[in-house]
Amino acid sequence: MHKYDEENGSMSIVHLKLGSSFLEIFAYKKNADKLPVDYEYANNLEEIGVKHIVLHTNDLEGALAELRAKGLANEKTKITMGRTKVGYFFIQDPDGVWVEIVKDDRYY
Repeated sequence: MHKYDEENGSMSIVHLKLGSSFLEIFAYKKNADKLPVDYEYANNLEEIGVKHIVLHTNDLEGALAELRAKGLANEKTKITMGRTKVGYFFIQDPDGVWVEIVKDDRYY
């Protein structure tokens, strides 16, 4: 994990690396008092619009343990086997947008 903070405290950027993928998250101080997006776990998938992003890992349990250690997932975060036989779990970014972490060996 790499973190950058503006000297004036106006914003932070965090880069998370998972395998060969990177996730960049921005947090702006001016939004600190705003309510986070209130998406359901399934992110209202039938409605138009971006609902979540997905990152792939070869080690789902290890990824969850690492994200817990960094305070980005908690003990309620659980690995689930989806209908398509893909293991996954979700975390949320500071604005409440869901990030799905997936282990999918079907194409490798």
